Amino acid sequence: MDTNREEIQLLKDVGEKKYYKMSEVLEFLKEQDQEEVPRTTVNGWLNEFEDLLGIKRNNRNHRLFTMENIKLLKAIKKAKKKGATNEHIREKLQELSKSTNATKETALTNINPNSFGVKEIENNAKIQEVIQYIIDKSVKEAEAKFEEMLNRKLEEQEQRIRGQIESENKKLMDYIATTRKEEKKKSFWIKCKIYS
Repeated sequence: MDTNREEIQLLKDVGEKKYYKMSEVLEFLKEQDQEEVPRTTVNGWLNEFEDLLGIKRNNRNHRLFTMENIKLLKAIKKAKKKGATNEHIREKLQELSKSTNATKETALTNINPNSFGVKEIENNAKIQEVIQYIIDKSVKEAEAKFEEMLNRKLEEQEQRIRGQIESENKKLMDYIATTRKEEKKKSFWIKCKIYS
């Protein structure tokens, strides 16, 4: 019986309009696409956009949602699913808040998530793809240039090492030749001594 009185009091507090509780709002949001929205998420939206949603409170400070509020929350849910940022949503809500009640009602029934900046997000995604393509292409070109430079340096180093090896081989061969000549001279004199 107390619950019934509270509901009657809620309706009296705000006049003749029909107002909904948070639990009912969550049900409306779920009906939209059969996906539940956590209460904490809705509370986050309410905290973020409270100044633009125009949600009234009763004398117990409970939020009282109108069908217009629910339509806005549905539009926010749809826009969030499409990737809209809070800034885009805020801009659109500010535009709606400047509308007259008649145009606001029309705008709410015809809300398009693209009006929340989703087109810009899609464009940004395309720009990101182009940027990624340019980065990938630049990386491949840089890798090719690096590989070419590395191969050139390796060839230069290989030639320098071959030159050093050839130089050392020549010195070694000269040493061996000189040593053999000296050995032959010694051997000649040794033979001469033996025969003498």
